[in-house]
Amino acid sequence: MIAEFKEFPKEVARAAGVPGMEFHSQEFMPFKSRKEKFEELKKELEDENNCMIGLQGLGGTGKSTMAIEVGKQVEKSKLFDKVIFTNVSTPMDEKRIQDDIAKKLELQLEEEMPMSPAQQIWTRIAHVGKVLIILDDVWEELDLKNMGIQPGFHIKGYCCVLLTTRSMTICNKMGCQKTIQLDVLPMDDALKLFLSHTIASGNDCPSDLKKLAQDIVNECGGLPIVIVAVAKALKSPSLQQWKAALIALKNPMPSRHGIVDEDKRKIYNSLRLSYDHLKGEEAKILFLLCSIFPKAYEIPLELLSRIAIGLGLFKEEDPYYVARSHANDIENALINSSLLLKTGEVYVRMHDVIRDMALEKIDNEKIQVIMDSKTKLKEM
Repeated sequence: MIAEFKEFPKEVARAAGVPGMEFHSQEFMPFKSRKEKFEELKKELEDENNCMIGLQGLGGTGKSTMAIEVGKQVEKSKLFDKVIFTNVSTPMDEKRIQDDIAKKLELQLEEEMPMSPAQQIWTRIAHVGKVLIILDDVWEELDLKNMGIQPGFHIKGYCCVLLTTRSMTICNKMGCQKTIQLDVLPMDDALKLFLSHTIASGNDCPSDLKKLAQDIVNECGGLPIVIVAVAKALKSPSLQQWKAALIALKNPMPSRHGIVDEDKRKIYNSLRLSYDHLKGEEAKILFLLCSIFPKAYEIPLELLSRIAIGLGLFKEEDPYYVARSHANDIENALINSSLLLKTGEVYVRMHDVIRDMALEKIDNEKIQVIMDSKTKLKEM
């Protein structure tokens, strides 16, 4: 049985991001294949004939990271007077998106005003100048006007929308003048990324380890989010450990649904390896708990600590401040393993590719994330 949370209170999480692109800390990969796409995207943003631009690719290819990086650069260079980043995800919550955009415009939406929230947002945008709005993780066609977004020229400037999505159909439906496709990493870049997280100098990697690394990377499907998670699980360049990891990566993916897609098998096995390398059951339990939060929710670290302590993940005789310290250590371990992504100073979120793996694991292994009478998590 899987515990289901049908609705979370609004205070569980906040709208993605905070004012100013500099607060987004995701690391952009300076590889040739990514640089070329990045420069292409930046060039399209510089062209004022483009007011709707799409960045399309598989989940985990680094679309959000690239969008954040380009947002930082055009904000810093003053190409745009204001850059706003907000996560859309699914199911789409129009009010949350409006509140997030309004917050970053330093606008207090007034329900009692003659103007609707969308009109209030657009009035503010129209007086800012050149504005770039990045809509991240779009899964369905959006009515931008209902949100207060009207791409194109206005009285005092210009509004451009950059959306990231897995679907080319969404780009077409949304009327993107330009769509840039982000593919999985080619082997050379994928190998460099893996070695950069496992060996101080990838060029000095022994030939036997490098061959193993190539095989491991091949099992990661070329997805940066997966490669980094696996690399951080195998930080120690041990021939024996890497051989064992490769065997684990090639093992059949457990599934209740029979035959599975080969790409899905690779992704699941790769992330399962990262999960298995977490130290301590407490870290694994907290990781699985994070997956139960709705997609794209940013989870307050304070709330995560309280959940861990409240569910009795630590010794009952531990004083609160000791248990709190243990919770912080586990949270940092999950962040350092790239299984959780830090957003700002006090929030984390789970990439939807990783979340899917965690939910699959809960489903496959019948992990029941509830409390029994002794306030302990249990498996069934």
